[in-house]
Amino acid sequence: MKKRSFYFLISLKKLAGILPVIFLVGAIVTLTCALLVSKTQKNADATIKVGICGETDNAYVKVGTVLLSETNTVELIKYEDKEDAINALKNMEIQGCAVIPDGFIKNALRGKNIPLQYYVLKKPASLSAELTNEVVQMMSPVVFNSQNAVFGAMDYLDATGNSDLSGDASEELSAKYILTLLQRDGFFETIDMGISHTPNLVSYYTVAIILLFVLVCGTVTAPKMIKKDMTLSSLLRWRGIGTPSQILCEWSSYSLIIYIFVVILTALLGQGAGFGISLLPSVLLITSMQFLLFELADSPVSGMMLHLFVSVILAYISGLLYPLYLLPEALKNFAAHLPVGRSFDLACKIFSGTDDLSDSLCVLMLAAVILIISILTRRIRMRGESI
Repeated sequence: MKKRSFYFLISLKKLAGILPVIFLVGAIVTLTCALLVSKTQKNADATIKVGICGETDNAYVKVGTVLLSETNTVELIKYEDKEDAINALKNMEIQGCAVIPDGFIKNALRGKNIPLQYYVLKKPASLSAELTNEVVQMMSPVVFNSQNAVFGAMDYLDATGNSDLSGDASEELSAKYILTLLQRDGFFETIDMGISHTPNLVSYYTVAIILLFVLVCGTVTAPKMIKKDMTLSSLLRWRGIGTPSQILCEWSSYSLIIYIFVVILTALLGQGAGFGISLLPSVLLITSMQFLLFELADSPVSGMMLHLFVSVILAYISGLLYPLYLLPEALKNFAAHLPVGRSFDLACKIFSGTDDLSDSLCVLMLAAVILIISILTRRIRMRGESI
């Protein structure tokens, strides 16, 4: 036990030389997260200017325009004709142009639904432009169905003789329907499920960046952790420190340093040290995977490249670099069973308070399996060099 404790301390001392590099990585990650949060909040407060022209003075069309304006992210600007709106779009004074074609109301009264026209500049599509386009396309069926509902109610009341639908009575019925439509948010209880167990995109990426920090640390520490040969390991085994003890001492010292920095980083990002402390299972799973990569490499350069390649691939398909809900379903299901995916899922559950003991135990069991593979890998390498 004394020998193992001494070797653990030696492993910590070995990693002390790269603490400044980890500090630098942590500073870069903190700055990146701060810029991301600032940009996301700025974009959230920004409004999209959309021009609108054509038959815009009809009461039913106003139902659709109010629907679009209610999003609080769209500012509607009326133009006299289509040419003025298109010129404003070309001059980048607006981000989109919605045209209500001639005869829209007349055809709607006849039961014919004519879709609206929406124009954007020829450039890479942004998410905001696509969402605005979808909402604009919904204006036509909203107006069409609104008219059908009002006229249907009028026909029913007229047929049953329950109402005088001449003049003001008809207008009052239309106004009540429009008011009911605009207050549709009171019909249901809205539950914000968030993004991957997190309340919003900012918190989602906060958790993602913390785990990205762990992955980046593995790349910068690879030269210190990768063994060029097994001479020292063989000597330690003859001195009474077996391969399992070597792996556990080296891995635990490495994990301890990374874990301390994770706790500090979460505090700097405003999540509190308590959240960082609760991330222990997630950190251990990723560090066990990194340690296996260290054991598979036989030179610092190849080891760094291997770790960088694996980290980028796993970070992408696990949702650390790109929102997970936008990835293909098959890819998401595959990534969910990989170490980074399991670690990220647990971290998100911890953040939202929906985790339980079984989640952490499954992650720790997977980490133990990976460590066993690392032990077997080192034994194979030691036997190969002894031959």
